[in-house]
Amino acid sequence: MSPINSSYNPSANPSTVSGSRTLDPRFHLAAVVDSSDDPIISKDLDGIIMSWNAAAARVFGYQAEEMIGQPIFRLIPRICTTKRRRS
Repeated sequence: MSPINSSYNPSANPSTVSGSRTLDPRFHLAAVVDSSDDPIISKDLDGIIMSWNAAAARVFGYQAEEMIGQPIFRLIPRICTTKRRRS
């Protein structure tokens, strides 16, 4: 299971608005990211991968457990980022 959806449980986090149940926006966003067909990866300012969805695992071939805490340079070679900054 992706760390994006590890805390997603709509029944545990409902809020009531005018008699209807709605999800906490954080849980809604987590569900959107986790169910996306596109790879979604977040990193901190130091380039360390902080989150990794299921689509990223399918596209890149690494599970979240393998990539979270690793530098983004495992996916994007430094030469590519160096060229991009210069242009």
